[in-house]
Amino acid sequence: MSNKDTQNIFNDTPITYPRLGNKGLEKNIQERDNLGTQDYARALTEFVKTCETPMTIGLQGDWGIGKTSMLNMIKAYLEGAQNSPYGIIWFNTWHYSLFGQEEYLGLAVIKGLLDQIKAQFNINEDENKFKEVAGKIGNVLKHARFSAFGFGVSASDAKGHDDSPEAQVEYQDVSSVMLKFKESFQELVNFVVEDNNFDKLVFFIDDLDRVKPLKALELLESIKNFLDVENCVFLLAVDYEVVQIGMAEKLGQDLQKISGKSFFDKIIQLPFTMPSTSYDLGNYIRTLLVNTDFSVKDQDVEFYEEVTSCTVGRNPRSIKRIINYSKLIRLIRGRHASSKTKDSDLQRKILYALLCMQVAWPEIFNYFVKSPTPATIKNIEDWEFLDKIPFIDKLYDRTPNLDQLKSNVSAYFDLFYDLLDSDNDGHISQKELAPVHDILRVARLASTSDFKQPTDTFFEFLVTNDVGKKFSKIVGLFKKSKWITSGKFEYRMSGKRYVTIVHNRKQIGSLVTLKTSPFIFRIQIDELALEEYLAPIFLDSIDIDKIIKAVESESLTGFGDTMIDLSELLAVDDKLIQKLFNRLFEYVIGTAK
Repeated sequence: MSNKDTQNIFNDTPITYPRLGNKGLEKNIQERDNLGTQDYARALTEFVKTCETPMTIGLQGDWGIGKTSMLNMIKAYLEGAQNSPYGIIWFNTWHYSLFGQEEYLGLAVIKGLLDQIKAQFNINEDENKFKEVAGKIGNVLKHARFSAFGFGVSASDAKGHDDSPEAQVEYQDVSSVMLKFKESFQELVNFVVEDNNFDKLVFFIDDLDRVKPLKALELLESIKNFLDVENCVFLLAVDYEVVQIGMAEKLGQDLQKISGKSFFDKIIQLPFTMPSTSYDLGNYIRTLLVNTDFSVKDQDVEFYEEVTSCTVGRNPRSIKRIINYSKLIRLIRGRHASSKTKDSDLQRKILYALLCMQVAWPEIFNYFVKSPTPATIKNIEDWEFLDKIPFIDKLYDRTPNLDQLKSNVSAYFDLFYDLLDSDNDGHISQKELAPVHDILRVARLASTSDFKQPTDTFFEFLVTNDVGKKFSKIVGLFKKSKWITSGKFEYRMSGKRYVTIVHNRKQIGSLVTLKTSPFIFRIQIDELALEEYLAPIFLDSIDIDKIIKAVESESLTGFGDTMIDLSELLAVDDKLIQKLFNRLFEYVIGTAK
């Protein structure tokens, strides 16, 4: 595949900055910093330059939140021009844990750092200070072993001699051994600083959140206990929660709750939480989308930001995943779409919103695509209804904050409903819903070829004869009423002529169409009580007695003792008809058990 084919597909590689000198660097950072974090990086850089040592700074945040990119930006600012007064050492802990060294990661990292210092600052192996420190730590690593009580080294190894079997039996804690190296390490640091005319050494320790929590904890302890020396600043990319899990594994849940934060605070002198809530998310998303040939207008940026925030969140890595997925689905859609298929702003927004829902909440998406209707959208906004969706417990189980999830779901579907309601009348027509069905089919996001609901089929059949066509206005008003838009009822089809109305799994009425009586609306409710409720509302504007009737013929098709004679409404004002339908709905809902 050529570079042209891959240039619009994003991987997880953090942003890096070549050494271009101060002027070139500033321009380069401005061009690449789509999240708007440049000011934070500048401030952290200034802190590193002016702080007393030793100092440990923790860049905290979830995996993929942008910690490595922030470290790279700080590193670039520190390096600046070619004659930087700072010695920079970058270390990736993940590489060491991959190659079987995780069980003694603290020691392995210290040895690795020494090797990097040696290579980076051209230290001769015969240099006494380096040889002394590296030799001792190398000896510990060489003789590292496990006793019945955990990891340790023999007392003879700690002294650097005596390999006899008798000496190998005696074990002592690694920490007590490593403390002996701290003084030598300080001498080595001083030598590097003086020899290179540095102000200080700055260590960048990355990918701690990829290491097992207990090992990440041990590595932090190693840095604090063995490397925390004058002229050194450590910047750590660390997930606070990972460290707390390690604390719980080591000390137990109870002690972790009491001492977990205090332990973290002792290790990290400056905790900096990645400012994800301040990210310029709209600019970031727009930049990524535009780079995938996904046209975004300025007035639509807010929509993309809001949909992204309440579904996949503000994590840059998660956003890249959804952008890549969007690219793939658009390629699939392009292969199956006809030349007449539009790629409008609306359709692009619908596609992006659907993909965000699918990636963030697959259980909700699977439910939605089975019945993508306005009623379904309204239903899912209801938290009680949401609890009843099949397999929703799987989503709940992996969600740390259930209340926040439900709020996000409601916000998402409110945005989605507003997106589809193009005429802003508060209702979604079949025409307004059509782009959703088109995208689900053509993009192969759903296997269903026909998304028609029972009421759609019923009403289409209702107006097929001349008598039925007279009811077109009433049909349109009924479809916009709460009977359809509220999502409180389920409609079950029994052939084209008969639809059962269900509430809380109980049959409460029916819709029936006959050639001579095109629109029969029956409900199981007390006729006189309903008349008494409606009469004061409409007074003389509608003759309720003519509209609300008892079903006298047992042979009449349908279910429900009371019938609404819709033929009496043919000459009534639209607003009164709409009001009647909604008041009737409110009464039925209020009395239904």
